[in-house]
Amino acid sequence: YRIDLPDFKLSRYLALHDFLNDQQYPLNLRLNLLGRIRIERPKLAEQLKQQEEKLLKQSKQLEQLPRTN
Repeated sequence: YRIDLPDFKLSRYLALHDFLNDQQYPLNLRLNLLGRIRIERPKLAEQLKQQEEKLLKQSKQLEQLPRTN
């Protein structure tokens, strides 16, 4: 049986997003990780940026849908 999981790119983005927003870790640790990704893995940084833009676009589209109450 298969589980309906999101694709890996989305899972990776959400995991990083959750980490960066987790107040249990010091801010400098979270920001340093993001900086290292940008320097050492620029392709990954670009993929994460594209995933964020895609999610924002989907969110805006959902907001524009008429609501049924």
